[in-house]
Amino acid sequence: MPRLLAVFVYHALGRVQAVAARLANFGRTMPRDYRDYDVSKLLRAHRLARRLGDGEELLDVGCGDARLLRDLGLFRSLRRRVGVDVELPNAPDKDIEVSAYDGESLPFADRSFDSVVFGYFLHYLTREHAVRLLNEGCRVARRNVFVLEDSQPTWGFWYRLRSRLERLRSDILYRAVSRELYRGS
Repeated sequence: MPRLLAVFVYHALGRVQAVAARLANFGRTMPRDYRDYDVSKLLRAHRLARRLGDGEELLDVGCGDARLLRDLGLFRSLRRRVGVDVELPNAPDKDIEVSAYDGESLPFADRSFDSVVFGYFLHYLTREHAVRLLNEGCRVARRNVFVLEDSQPTWGFWYRLRSRLERLRSDILYRAVSRELYRGS
């Protein structure tokens, strides 16, 4: 078991360092407001971007401030990025379309997006409401429906291990993606 854990940690840190290197290569073109940005959110966007193709149309349900859509734009050139939320969000970029919806039915035609993302909010809904909303996402998606959740149990060995790995990862990323990389733009 310890050998398996060491192999897992080795591969996980390798992926983290690869993403950090890719972010570092953005260098001077990185938008100014990303300098103090939480790198873990960029990592989440990078993981999702690996599963998307260039030129796709993407709908983010429960987009909040539409930051995930903006982050995905750093890693993929998406033809159309649309976000909906129960409160009218502010679009961080002019090429991101945002709108409010009623929280029940998505105001789009059947199969109108290549991919639909439900990001980090389904655990707040009742089971019945979440199932109805996921069915709506399946209705408007042509190919993929992604459900992103980060709720974890807060007890036990795996939680403690995950917490330690998160602290280690954030320490490595802090060193790899420091403010020095983005100075001078």
